[in-house]
Amino acid sequence: TALFTLELSIRMGADGCGLFCGDDWTWGWLDLFIVAFSLWEVGVDILYALVWTDSSGGSWSGFSNLKAFRIIRITRLVKAVRLARIFRFVMAFRLLISSILHTLKSLFWALMLLVLIIYVFAVLFTQAVNDHLTDPDAKFDALFEKASEEYFAGLPVTMLSLFM
Repeated sequence: TALFTLELSIRMGADGCGLFCGDDWTWGWLDLFIVAFSLWEVGVDILYALVWTDSSGGSWSGFSNLKAFRIIRITRLVKAVRLARIFRFVMAFRLLISSILHTLKSLFWALMLLVLIIYVFAVLFTQAVNDHLTDPDAKFDALFEKASEEYFAGLPVTMLSLFM
């Protein structure tokens, strides 16, 4: 708590009002909330230790147990937020991820165009090879017939051949 309070006070001294009104104002307010909540917890602990200490424990023992669970939940949240805060320092990485996400639509349509072009040429090649194979006047050797059946026997095989 002391380190976070010291960090916040140094940042408030360095940035002034810009900490709460600048580009990263949400982080400034979040830090202020976390530090204020942490100071409040310390204040309640001190008040509990000074004023409400009795031998029986009373209802305050249940309060301290619930408070411990709440602190554990908040600590997990603060760790996640602190981890997310690191990403703002890695602007190049954020820019790269953002660029990739924004170009996925264009990439999808480019791939669809490529599939359409391969499909059209596969239809043409399959039809031409099958017409040539069924032509009674055409003369070809066994190697040509074997290659034609292997690479141009049907539309899916022809598309794969063109892709490869």
